[in-house]
Amino acid sequence: MKSATWFAFVLGLCALAGGMTGCQTTPSDEKQQLPPGVYQTLGEVERLDPAFDALIPADAKMEVVAEGFVWSEGPLWVPDSKAVGGGYLLFSDIPPNRVMKLSYNANGGSSVSVYLDPSGYDGPIPRTGAIEPDEPGSNGLLLDPKGRLVLCQHGNRQVARMAAPLNDPMSKWITLAGRYNDERLNSPNDAAFGPGTALYFTDPPYGLTRKMEDHWKKIPFQGVYMLSKYGHVTLLTKELTRPNGIAFSPDYTKLYVANSDPDMPIWKWFPVNWDGTLGEGHVFADASERVGKYKGLPDGMKVDVNGNVFATGPGGVYVFNAQGDHLGTLLTGEATSNVAFGGRDGNILYITADSYILRIRTNTHGAVVGVPHLPEMPTGPTLDYNIKGSVTMKDCGGCGMCAKCISAGHCAACEAMRDGKKCPTCAEAAKHCPDCAKMKTGMCAKCAKMMCDSCDDAKKMCDKCAAEMHKCEMCAKSKTGMCAKCAEMCAKCPECAKKAAK
Repeated sequence: MKSATWFAFVLGLCALAGGMTGCQTTPSDEKQQLPPGVYQTLGEVERLDPAFDALIPADAKMEVVAEGFVWSEGPLWVPDSKAVGGGYLLFSDIPPNRVMKLSYNANGGSSVSVYLDPSGYDGPIPRTGAIEPDEPGSNGLLLDPKGRLVLCQHGNRQVARMAAPLNDPMSKWITLAGRYNDERLNSPNDAAFGPGTALYFTDPPYGLTRKMEDHWKKIPFQGVYMLSKYGHVTLLTKELTRPNGIAFSPDYTKLYVANSDPDMPIWKWFPVNWDGTLGEGHVFADASERVGKYKGLPDGMKVDVNGNVFATGPGGVYVFNAQGDHLGTLLTGEATSNVAFGGRDGNILYITADSYILRIRTNTHGAVVGVPHLPEMPTGPTLDYNIKGSVTMKDCGGCGMCAKCISAGHCAACEAMRDGKKCPTCAEAAKHCPDCAKMKTGMCAKCAKMMCDSCDDAKKMCDKCAAEMHKCEMCAKSKTGMCAKCAEMCAKCPECAKKAAK
């Protein structure tokens, strides 16, 4: 966490006085009078490959559209046809526990106002005993497919949706994901919607009061998770030490994840399987050579329509093509946390860089700007386990638990290799009936496997055991009689029973 410079403090006073419209400063106490819509610039552009020139115009500069924040993060462009510029920018200021709103005026100037307070923690701040920097507020922000605000909340340790419309914001939340295996999450950091409206998010320890030393940290790793539209949280990978920024390729076949660990400052990509889980991870790029020379670590990122990755890292924004070639860098000179495409045409790249909000004009536009338009979950192989019918993931919605949704590979419940419908550990505790996917409510008297009342009615045994018990031990024909003495099925069918009597 960085302390704001004296001129950032001046701008903060400007904001408190009623917005930062036209409020610009220089290293002197005298305010620089700039024409409306003209902003100071910051940093420089590093061009490493001719392909970079097709993305960033030769005369493009990073403009300071707002400043004076403690630690800005999670920029989100919200399209609004009635707003000047075609929308407005929301972003988190994490330590003071706020979401801020950047708007434009008719003369081209910008103003900033508080949009949500609190944003990520419903308790008092500063938190007692916190290891500095204390980061209780919201981090990543995004819109769901219905245009509702979703927040990664550090202090509340959850991914939540604001329970209010965008034009009438309130600090009321609906929890989307708060636990994994009945343990509270660490502090969700960033998120992206994927195929089938599944929400993917990272969960490092940065929002915990005592970080990795926190007594209430119960999950022993830092994971990347998938929240299905049914509310089921699945661990996708725990191989990254500090998973942070997250984004999809335009076709949703790759998931990119940043690792903000100075000992392993990398970006990885993972192939997305047909059921939304991830394949083996691969290093996409490595920032080791610049760690320590520049401020910051791999952090938030976005992908443009052509698959180019705009990833924040040491010193600024790194631009990679889809193959991981480093094309150029937007060197902010600050610890840079995240980016977002915005503007009326989606071609303005907004950058959160410590106390600054920057923007730069590009020749491209984001794959996702505002409300995501997501593909359906791809149809996987037909899953037939000799149950009543066979369906695909797309057909049944993909709960990931019932036998209809499980294919070869790993158990959806515990990730161990499956043996049959589920791995042996999870087979006994499966929560759904393999026939109808409804919740099971009974136990088989013989093998103690769960049964669904809808399918098994009043039977006391699962289908497998009942079938075995209903067959004659001699000829395998169905038993039809009950023993009057013990009320159990006769060991023989009537035909064999007659033969035995003779």
